[in-house]
Amino acid sequence: MRNVTVLIVTWFAIGGALLATGCNRGSDNTPEATPASIPGSGGELGKSTTPAGSARGANPGPRNAGPSHPVVEIKTTLGAITVELYPENAPFTVDNFRKYLREGFYDGTIFHSVVKDYVIIGGGFTSDRREKQARAPVDNEAAKNPLKNVRGTIAMVRKPNAPHSATSHFFINVADNPHLDYRGPSDEEYGYCVFGKVIDGQAVVERIAAAGTHDEKGTDKDFDRIPDKDIVIESVRQVQ
Repeated sequence: MRNVTVLIVTWFAIGGALLATGCNRGSDNTPEATPASIPGSGGELGKSTTPAGSARGANPGPRNAGPSHPVVEIKTTLGAITVELYPENAPFTVDNFRKYLREGFYDGTIFHSVVKDYVIIGGGFTSDRREKQARAPVDNEAAKNPLKNVRGTIAMVRKPNAPHSATSHFFINVADNPHLDYRGPSDEEYGYCVFGKVIDGQAVVERIAAAGTHDEKGTDKDFDRIPDKDIVIESVRQVQ
């Protein structure tokens, strides 16, 4: 398959969208590490077997007392999604996401792969199917992160064979997806780092997930389950 977005694959093909060229974990693990461009990001997400809206838990995980958490608004052509971020649980991941939104990286990108009752994926492609140049990958914090891939949480996409390969692509869980959580140190079990949750606009998430989709072949990239009508991320802004 040619550098594609693939969703319904084997149990171990977990991740999110688009194959990339290498992981490049890097030696500087601080949030302010110098950015470097790479051709793409992502991996593949395995199919969930957990029904949407199941009772695995409404709270994505422990939250420390202290200052207010950052809140961002993801404005789409189908409505706005408000997300609360948890830097105390995933500091590098939150910092990475905020760098992208501060520079307007997500403006004009699309949700390029959606599966009803599973996940919606965006954060890298424009309507003309062009992949935007991303920063260097961020360390995967899933191993020490108490946050879980439950309905309404937002997490980073990464390649299934490279735990520390997440760049700009993200997904929002439409159902509880425990198989996407950290389960062990191997590439397949390492999990996908949750860094926030939807606090308003879950109905918009469900609307996006319910969109009609098709498989689309491109010049150099193929897309699986791309919405029939583009669902555009008009802007991502911090509102608190």
